[in-house]
Amino acid sequence: MITKDTIIIKRNLPEVYKIAQDIENSHTYIPGYKPSKLIKTEDGGMIVERVAEIKGKIMKWKSKVKFNINKTIEFEQIEGRLKGMKIEWLFEEVPEGTKLTITHRLSLNPPVLGWILSKFIAKPAIDKLTRNVLLGLKNKLEGVI
Repeated sequence: MITKDTIIIKRNLPEVYKIAQDIENSHTYIPGYKPSKLIKTEDGGMIVERVAEIKGKIMKWKSKVKFNINKTIEFEQIEGRLKGMKIEWLFEEVPEGTKLTITHRLSLNPPVLGWILSKFIAKPAIDKLTRNVLLGLKNKLEGVI
C-alpha cells in the first residue's frame, strides 16, 4: 500500500524544514500526538519513541529517522503495529513557498488479509493522520496556531 498527500506552505523551505525536523516537538502541531522521546542519535538521524491517540486508542511505536537537510525526512517504524512502514517527507521549493509531500509505504502480511487490513483499516487512518500532519505544520508556520 502506498499513500501520498501534499500541501503548499507559504514559507521558505529552510524555515519549514527547521520546524519539521524538530521531531521531539511535533506534538505541538499534530493533533493527538504526545511528546516524542529521543532514544538515541545516529549519523544523520535518530531513533525516537512516539505516542499518539489514534481513533481513541493510545498507540506507541519507535521510528528510525534520517535527515537529508532541506530535502527529505525519512522515517521507518522499527517497533509497533506498523513495523516496517516507511514514510518520506519530501520538501520542494515552489513559487508559493514550500511544497511538502508525505508518502507512506506499507506491506502487511499475509497477502489477502494484509490487503484487507491495508485498504479498510490502515489506509483511512494513515490518510487522516497525514492530513493532520500537513495541516498542523501549515497552520503552525503560517501563524494560524
